[in-house]
Amino acid sequence: MLTQYIEAALRYIEIEESEDGDEFPDQRFIGTIPPCRGVIGIGATREDCIADTRESLESWILVSVRNGLDLPTIDAIDINPVPVTV
Repeated sequence: MLTQYIEAALRYIEIEESEDGDEFPDQRFIGTIPPCRGVIGIGATREDCIADTRESLESWILVSVRNGLDLPTIDAIDINPVPVTV
């Protein structure tokens, strides 16, 4: 389910070309995933940017779960931990 969540989130990626691309060629493209606030990736190519954004998303998920933060439901995929009552 985690892989499905990541793939669904990546369908919402927005990539912009940096205005500083000539000065910083390794940061020519900037990617964000609006439903996942704080996820950002950079890269010299669109493909590099997508890969970096994916890595950022994976880290963001881990940090969010570790800190007990709610993750957005994306395309009806909810990976939030369900509290267990004993």
